[in-house]
Amino acid sequence: MSFTTLTFKLLLSKNPSFNYFSGYYIRGYFYSTLRKLNSELAKKIHNLRTPAPFSSKALTLEQQNYRHVVFNYVNNPSPASFGYSISKEFLECAVQEGSVTLLNEKFSLEWDCS
Repeated sequence: MSFTTLTFKLLLSKNPSFNYFSGYYIRGYFYSTLRKLNSELAKKIHNLRTPAPFSSKALTLEQQNYRHVVFNYVNNPSPASFGYSISKEFLECAVQEGSVTLLNEKFSLEWDCS
């Protein structure tokens, strides 16, 4: 299985407030997307007692002069990004969706694959 680094870009226009560190929600999005692709695999990976076969990058605000990791809330509408080092299969599923759902809100995606 080959891996690629994928960065999702979105505009946080509704000032979300997270109950936990935003990185947990990004991992949750990974598992919910994987569950659509292969529910057994999602369950197997989630229950591993070893490091996961993917890595994720927390939600980051993309300001003009700096980047800021979102821990629990966003004050103003802001461009943001998050990312994964993932398999090609996950990438194909995520691209088909065209949006990400965080805190029951859908945000349209732009993505950069390298």
